[in-house]
Amino acid sequence: MSKKILIVDDNEQDRMIMKRYLYQAGYYNLFMAESGKEALTIAFSEKPDLIILDIMMPVLSGSEVGEILKKDQRTNKIPIIFLTGLLQKEEAEHLGYQISGDHFLSKPVKPQELISIVETIFG
Repeated sequence: MSKKILIVDDNEQDRMIMKRYLYQAGYYNLFMAESGKEALTIAFSEKPDLIILDIMMPVLSGSEVGEILKKDQRTNKIPIIFLTGLLQKEEAEHLGYQISGDHFLSKPVKPQELISIVETIFG
C-alpha cells in the first residue's frame, strides 16, 4: 500500500517542487494544502502517513497546525517534517534535522535531503 503524504505550503511553487521530488522518488499518493485550515481538514479526513508542513504561513502558522495535530488522538502519531527558512543548512545539520522529535528542512528544499528524511521516516 502506498504511503499518503500531505504537503502544506502557502507558496504554490514550493508545493509543486516538493510534489515533483516525491513523485519522482515513487511516492504517488500526495495531497496538497495551501493553508493551515486546509491542512487540518485533509489531515483529519485522509489520515496521511506523513505531513510536510511550512512553518511560516499566514492566519494559521505551521507550528500552530502542528500543535493542533499533536494534541488530537486521530493525528498525534503522524510524523511531521517542518519547513523553515529561519535556519541555515549548517544549523540544521548540527541539530541532526530534528527539533522536539519532529524533523525539519531548511528552505529552499533540496531533493536528496527531502527524500532522505522521508525514507528515514518510512524505514
